[in-house]
Amino acid sequence: MGSACRTASRLPDNDFAGSFSIAIGGWTCCCEIDDEELRQSLSDAWSPYRAAPTSDGVRLVVSDAGSGAYRVFAENREGPIDLGNLLASPEGARFRRVEAQPLPAFADSLFSNEPVIESSGASLRVFTRERMAHYAMLVIIWLSMAEGGLICLHSAVCAVDEHAIVLAGPSGSGKSTLAWALDRLGAACCTDEWLFLRREGGPLIPLPRSISLRPEGARLLGVQPEPSRLYESRPGDVKIATERKGRLRSFDGPANVYFLSGFAASPRITAASPAESLRRLLGILGTGDDDMNARIDTALALTERFRCWLLEVGDPSETARTLIRRGDAR
Repeated sequence: MGSACRTASRLPDNDFAGSFSIAIGGWTCCCEIDDEELRQSLSDAWSPYRAAPTSDGVRLVVSDAGSGAYRVFAENREGPIDLGNLLASPEGARFRRVEAQPLPAFADSLFSNEPVIESSGASLRVFTRERMAHYAMLVIIWLSMAEGGLICLHSAVCAVDEHAIVLAGPSGSGKSTLAWALDRLGAACCTDEWLFLRREGGPLIPLPRSISLRPEGARLLGVQPEPSRLYESRPGDVKIATERKGRLRSFDGPANVYFLSGFAASPRITAASPAESLRRLLGILGTGDDDMNARIDTALALTERFRCWLLEVGDPSETARTLIRRGDAR
């Protein structure tokens, strides 16, 4: 396959239909993907950061491995990147080693005990077609951290004037519902999933995507779900795909991080201690490596950069109004 974005000694030529390039936070990646549907899905997901072809950065190749499987391979100028390190990192904690295989194989604990990924040298073999787009997203995000010097926070981000409201919490804590309520009141939602920034600082870089709501959140917001938009993000976790998409912008100004800490009759906000902020940030932080000391150092730097709060969420609209009134709270 020819490509516009080669690494090592190969120089870029003209782009072709089987590839697209990403540039985010100073990191670049060329994605060469045989499968047209998969390529379009990933290209759409990264559309705010699509870029011109380049020989810099990382080259990611996803090709047909036969029998409904995909081979995933990545390289930089120095040579192949060991994607098995993703499975061994905290970002790959959901993948569990399955012993009785000729090659190291892993089950996705969020879905089943059946192997879905096989690790062979620097490449991965993915057995499931239906979740390939999701796994490819995980690979790209991990590469942006491991190779590109970015870090990632699993959080929602909304904009009020020139400052950011960052909503952090585990799945089901109400991030997307509250982000929708903020957006409806004029605090533009930028993402309800992924926030990037460079380890050494710089702007906050959200990855916009369409907001997905759980049915209970939709009911609180008065959103009537269409049956055709219901899907399972994992077994038993029903969500509603909405048409409300995050808006593209970056933030150089101040940011408040609100750790969602349960629900209450009315919203309650208290300052998070440095130790609590560190603990909570470590739970949502991706760095692309398994060096715990380095992860702690990174999280400590974020506690100095962000103002951190504990938020008990009340009615979503009332909570959103409270956050907007607080503005750039100190």
